[in-house]
Amino acid sequence: MYREHFGLTHLPFQDSPSAQFYYPALDAEHALAGVYQLLAEPTTQDKRGVIVTVVANTGLGKTLLARKLAEGSPPRTRECVSLTNPPPHREEFMRRLCAAFDESPHEDTTTGEMVGWLQCSLANRQTGDSVAAVVIDDAHRLDARVLNLLAMLVELRSGGRPLLRVVLLGDGRLSDQLSAPSASSCRHRVRATYRLGPMSRPETRAYIEHRLAVAGCPDSQLMAPQVLSSIHDRSGGVPRLINRLADGTLLSAFVDGRRRVTVDDLPADAPAEQCGEAAPNAQPRPISATRPTVRGRGQDDSTSARRPGEARSPDRNRTPAEAGKALERQLLSTAERLSHRLHSAVEHLRLRALALRRPVVAESGSPGLGSTAPGVKPDRSRSGLRCAMADFGDSLVSIRRLGGRRKAPVRWGAKR
Repeated sequence: MYREHFGLTHLPFQDSPSAQFYYPALDAEHALAGVYQLLAEPTTQDKRGVIVTVVANTGLGKTLLARKLAEGSPPRTRECVSLTNPPPHREEFMRRLCAAFDESPHEDTTTGEMVGWLQCSLANRQTGDSVAAVVIDDAHRLDARVLNLLAMLVELRSGGRPLLRVVLLGDGRLSDQLSAPSASSCRHRVRATYRLGPMSRPETRAYIEHRLAVAGCPDSQLMAPQVLSSIHDRSGGVPRLINRLADGTLLSAFVDGRRRVTVDDLPADAPAEQCGEAAPNAQPRPISATRPTVRGRGQDDSTSARRPGEARSPDRNRTPAEAGKALERQLLSTAERLSHRLHSAVEHLRLRALALRRPVVAESGSPGLGSTAPGVKPDRSRSGLRCAMADFGDSLVSIRRLGGRRKAPVRWGAKR
């Protein structure tokens, strides 16, 4: 609709995931490098099957990461197939898996017979140390019987070498299912678990600019810095909400006939539930550091205007005790998110340091103990560190201002 108006070759903020729009955020790169590393381990030393899990809430880029894994041809992997929206039952799931590897069992074939067919097919196509991999998106839809079936499939071997490795991507329900006693066989074969979190403010800005550049945007200043900052505040760093807000701003500027996007083009601020992003295990959105708006006498909600990026007025029906508890929950969520982001940054830098000290051993044909996976460029270490430090500073500011509000809470409902 607005593509020709802004001189774009593609629509940059569509909900449908496309590997060409993949942005190397810190969490995504950490998970991608870890999965590549585990898939590239020497198969002769494997004593147990390899299952890797990636956990993220709705809208944080699980499907795009799954497509990046399937299309990226992980190293030392002969072929990598992808399953999206897998059937929750064993027999239907096994038929889908066989079809992904170009096997077509008969309708009356049992699950055990399909497992035997798949093992023979993978063994006939195996060459050297290569191994096949399957990336399963929305793995939280699988029940315990299918998860235990996957634990059996990763144990299939030919000549002492494993034939299949599995990558599971799902939301928080996947962790709950794996922790259940009925899925103990699968849980014991999970080699590593990675988590995707919301983007920081610098990552949000780089993410939007990256998608515009991939879409062929000729104007690098299409969106003002204030617009990018407001999009981060309203979306909480969730990529799906970022896409919807950025798409709405471009559409508004197109309707008004302007070539640059301003703060006035931002759509009305709406909670994530109205955008279809509500999830039972969704993480709290980041806290706005702006103080609550105080309305004058006789000024109601319908006539009061709120500046873009300004926090909404607090609920005056809350008691001081309820307001204090809500503020304490926000403070804890901010501290937890800060801890997660710093852990990811430290782990990312640790892998880079090991890669420099212990280079890849070319003679043995296998990566060294401290090497990182191919496909991750070394020059991203500095950018990842800068993003982590910027996010660290933003989180400290939020915690400091929350602490000030905690000491002197606003008295809602007080007499004038």
